[in-house]
Amino acid sequence: MLPRPSLMTLMMTSLSDMAKQLTQKAAVAKPVENKLAERDWVTIWYVDGILLVPHYTKRHVFVWPGGKFFTPEELVAMGAKESTTLLWPRYWA
Repeated sequence: MLPRPSLMTLMMTSLSDMAKQLTQKAAVAKPVENKLAERDWVTIWYVDGILLVPHYTKRHVFVWPGGKFFTPEELVAMGAKESTTLLWPRYWA
């Protein structure tokens, strides 16, 4: 029968292997450009503090969290408040 390695030997070997893998796979950081993404002023709506944003491809459609769609007329009937904010440009804009 072969002698079994001790638990301490196994742990030390594992840690040593992990250290080698980490140093071998270290990522090289690329310089980051200090640039903001393009943004436009767009209409948004608030219903009871919940923000609805314009749909990305459908004009005059606003999206509720979870994906339900509403028109401005439906939002007014719900008592929503209109506002504006800077968002990524919309496809239809």
